[in-house]
Amino acid sequence: MPILFSQNIRSLLRTLRPLDALLPCSLVLHLYKTNSALSQGLLLIWVAIRFLEPVFQNRGKVDSRHLGTAYALFTGLLLFQAHTIAIRADKVGFSQYLMVAIGLAVGFTLNLKAWRILLQWMNIATLSICTVLLSHFQSHEMWIGIIQGDGIMSSVNDEIFAKGYGGINRIATMLCLLTIASWASARLSKSRFFQILGGLGTCIGYFTCLASESRMAAIAPITGIIISWLIIHGRSLLRSSNRKNLIIRAILILGPFFAIGTFVVGSDLDVGFSGDLTRLKLIRCWLSSVYKTKISNIVWGNSREKVMSLCSNNNIGNADDTKRAIGHAHNTFAHITGLHGLFGIIAICILIIVIYRGMISQILHSRITFKSISSNPITNFSWGEACLGFNLTILICSLTTTIHIYNHVNQLLIGLLLSASLAPPLTARNTRPCLPPEPL
Repeated sequence: MPILFSQNIRSLLRTLRPLDALLPCSLVLHLYKTNSALSQGLLLIWVAIRFLEPVFQNRGKVDSRHLGTAYALFTGLLLFQAHTIAIRADKVGFSQYLMVAIGLAVGFTLNLKAWRILLQWMNIATLSICTVLLSHFQSHEMWIGIIQGDGIMSSVNDEIFAKGYGGINRIATMLCLLTIASWASARLSKSRFFQILGGLGTCIGYFTCLASESRMAAIAPITGIIISWLIIHGRSLLRSSNRKNLIIRAILILGPFFAIGTFVVGSDLDVGFSGDLTRLKLIRCWLSSVYKTKISNIVWGNSREKVMSLCSNNNIGNADDTKRAIGHAHNTFAHITGLHGLFGIIAICILIIVIYRGMISQILHSRITFKSISSNPITNFSWGEACLGFNLTILICSLTTTIHIYNHVNQLLIGLLLSASLAPPLTARNTRPCLPPEPL
């Protein structure tokens, strides 16, 4: 009897993977700046556990020495930077790239079952964070942005959350990543309960994206979801002989874009696009900053202070004639180019190529698998579609702001979702429960 009880406990722990609950706890706690150190501490503990897991699981294999060495090195680097990360003392230095790399490394350790459970935990984080944020929502005021009351300019983000995640760009990035993770959780889950819970998280997450009044958050996740579905299922959609269903699906696809254009973009034409003009000037300035100094800077890049002085409001011809330095390029690729020059361009290109090749492999694998499934191909879901959704969302966010600075939690989430493309090919799953379960 004790042996049977012990086996049941082990089986339950393998099913729930309760240690992954450290990730949503860290995400929720990070909402309040006063809990920042605790949040970062829980995040680092979770990463260390995830690094140690594959080492212990493969300790009996002769060829596991290289794997153990790699994760030992990552764990060592993480421990060296642990205090710096916990107190957020290195927001724009080495730690930001280390956290992205650690997110990628964590993703390497996960199989399909582990990914499914982790996404379910992330969906719980989405529901929790969005519930907290929406509890402070007031439709007659700007929610996280600047609000005015009794002649005093203030912000919900400043007053209540003390900029836990940072400014609006940091919060919007977090909301985009969690919303797309909830969508993947809903589509991947076998249990009807977790499918409904994931769908609820996706809807609430996207509503919170809209409520944040960030156009990036309004556009990125819904575009990632729709475009990834079209790329995977577009051919089957066009071959559909039922024109009525084709029209309905076209409306469902185009409807969100029409709503975004009308209520999000159209309502912000004057203020929003004047700000976009400033962003375009900044992007151009940061990209060209490597050519405005010494020849060596083309290879090595510039210091952050030098680029900020070159791209101040006054120098880019902004309407604000002050010499205030703007801290980032509002574009990830321009930011890396300005700070790291040719080496930065090469580094980001290597990452893009690796992620792209992995994503294409996942897409091809999903299409081959779909051919062996006799059910409606338009309802199928594969890991390739999830990878597309993740990468498109991150790409849109990267083009509209600098997503990897100032916040270590977001940095790890970025690396984690990018690593999905590098997972072993995962068998497609149909959302209908009548199909047999896929092998791990």
